[in-house]
Order: sequence, then structure tokens, then C-alpha cells
Amino acid sequence: MVVRISSLTVRIAGTLALLLGLLFWSITEPEGLIPVHTLLGILVVLGVLVLGVLGLTAPGGNKGMAVAGIVVAILLVIVGFGQRSWLSHPGDPHWLIQVLHLVVALATIGLGEGIARGLRAARPAAA
Repeated sequence: MVVRISSLTVRIAGTLALLLGLLFWSITEPEGLIPVHTLLGILVVLGVLVLGVLGLTAPGGNKGMAVAGIVVAILLVIVGFGQRSWLSHPGDPHWLIQVLHLVVALATIGLGEGIARGLRAARPAAA
């Protein structure tokens, strides 16, 4: 049940966060939506962290993918919250940081899905 809830959280919050993030690229002043995007990102990270811990502790879980998911989720927090301070000077390569944020987010969501798939596949074998 925890795997399913975490997986759904990653899917739904991840999709909404990605859509909102892409919307930011086309809006000049999205200030009111940034807290929503941040909350969705935090939900994705929490979901992947739960899946990663389950992947490490469950029999048959893919330990390497679980560790990668945890590491990339933590990296997403660093990039997401560091984005504004890194871009505080004129001429900063804002697009590069945005692309990095997008790539790390996609990797986090993908690893979360992979961990959940592995846990669901391992459960019947363990039972």
C-alpha cells in the first residue's frame, strides 16, 4: 500500500510540477505559482525517498536504483532551492540552471517509477 501511495504521489505531483515548471518558461512573473511548484516538488522528493528506503530494506528491491533515487532526490532539493541564489547576478545562465533542474526532476521521477516497479515485481516472489 505504501508503494502504491508513494508511486501515485510521484506520478501526480511530478506531472503537475513539470507542467507548472514548463509554464514558468513562458510566463515572465510566475511568483504566485512558485510555492505551488515547490510544494509539488517536495511531494515528489518525499515519495521517491520513501520508495528508496523501501527499495533498500525490502527483499528483492534493487539496491542500486534505490540509492540512486535517494541521491537524485536530494540533488533535486539542492538544485530547486539553490536556483534563485545561483541566479542572483545579471548575465547568469538562467536557461542552463532551468535545464539542469528539469533533467534532475525527470531523473528523480523516473527513478521513483523504476523503484516502485521493482518493488511491485518483487512482492509476489517474497510472499
